[in-house]
Amino acid sequence: MMRWVKCAAVLITVLFLSACMGHAKPEYEKKLFDTSCVHTVDVKIAEADWQDLITHPEEKTKYEADLVIDGEEVKQVSFSAKGNSSLALVKSRGDSIRYSLKINFGKNIKGQTFHGLDKLHLQNIFGDKTYMKEYLAYDLFRKMGVPAPLASFVFITINGNDFGLYMAVEDLDDSFLDRTCRGNGSLYQPELSEQALDDEKAEAILAGGNVIVSGARGADLKYIDDNPDSYPDIFDNAVTKRSEESDQRVIAALRKLQEGKDLKSILVTKELARYFAVNNYLMNYDTYIGLMTHNYYLYENSGKLSVFPWDYNLAFGAFSMDAVLTHANDTREVINMGIDSPLLSIPPEERPLWSRYIADETCRKEYHAAMDQFLKEQIESGAFEKEVDRVYTMIRPYIENDPTKLCTLQDTDEAHEILKQICLLRAESIRRQLNRSLASETKLQNPADRVDPAGADVQDLRY
Repeated sequence: MMRWVKCAAVLITVLFLSACMGHAKPEYEKKLFDTSCVHTVDVKIAEADWQDLITHPEEKTKYEADLVIDGEEVKQVSFSAKGNSSLALVKSRGDSIRYSLKINFGKNIKGQTFHGLDKLHLQNIFGDKTYMKEYLAYDLFRKMGVPAPLASFVFITINGNDFGLYMAVEDLDDSFLDRTCRGNGSLYQPELSEQALDDEKAEAILAGGNVIVSGARGADLKYIDDNPDSYPDIFDNAVTKRSEESDQRVIAALRKLQEGKDLKSILVTKELARYFAVNNYLMNYDTYIGLMTHNYYLYENSGKLSVFPWDYNLAFGAFSMDAVLTHANDTREVINMGIDSPLLSIPPEERPLWSRYIADETCRKEYHAAMDQFLKEQIESGAFEKEVDRVYTMIRPYIENDPTKLCTLQDTDEAHEILKQICLLRAESIRRQLNRSLASETKLQNPADRVDPAGADVQDLRY
């Protein structure tokens, strides 16, 4: 991890991961997820298969390919396109084949891993002029003791031809659970069943509009009844092996969550405080608290629920934050979003994990304390800005030579500076909210008390 991390942050992480004391880092963390360099992934795939993949990415057909990762060969992996909205948005452009990709090391050769890593995501960094937002998000979560995937940068070639600078992301599967000492629980990736984007919706989003999505069957974490079949958004997306007992533990927790009583018996509240603190600082609305209840993992252990972060390319205010907005995000609104009211007009009962949590006085205090700690250690200390500059200096030459990039090098240079400005402005607004010189609920804020964006525009961070 980065050497400049403050001692206090290291101590928190050590205490949080006390169950892992003596648990050695997996080899893949030291190799592929060494963040001090840009790695190389050379893909060798039958030309006909590659052409089929880029022609029909939505089918997510699994092809066989050989890889060379930093000079080390891995044979007969499963190789496919991946994604939902990002896949649809890339395809709708008509001028790009820059799809996100997924690798399963052991599908074709039983037991094969890459130094212990089961699966790997190669993210296309879609919609992010900085190339860094998702990488930075996961780094901040981990520094706050929230289990988050490892990430690094890789330059991909396909059959010897340069393809582009991507981000390698650890899959949240068995290897992740082992690394984070969470192997005794159950893991799910809730996904709204009917939210797949068609071309019309994709074009609306690209034009700065929005899509209202409703009808969740479990992904919103609302209690329905005691029948597991009523929660396909959760249980059909189980990562670990399901059992009747684990299903009922999750349902029982959702029932108690709906009641809003004794939350500490069903939620890992201090970890959830850190998760919400980082997520809400990052202005990420393409997740549970946004209009589409996806892009998060739900973890259950002994009847207690936790949330792990996933998919942050549209963080830092790039995704419309309200289901009723039909315009692009306004920077003043985004950086001053009340830390206690990220739902805006989404009814609180539609997001019980957040609404019940923040309504509990003890939980709210934990959340505010976590936000205060986060600002002090990561933002106000200058640590985050230093990391942004370090990473951008490292990846800039690869961006310059990226043949599939969707913006110019000048765009990324400008976005790099705007990102730092936006993050400092957001931190200033949150500090005012914590100090009560600005209301922590958006609707109660006095416009005169808000932080002025001073010309910064969150829309300049995306394309």
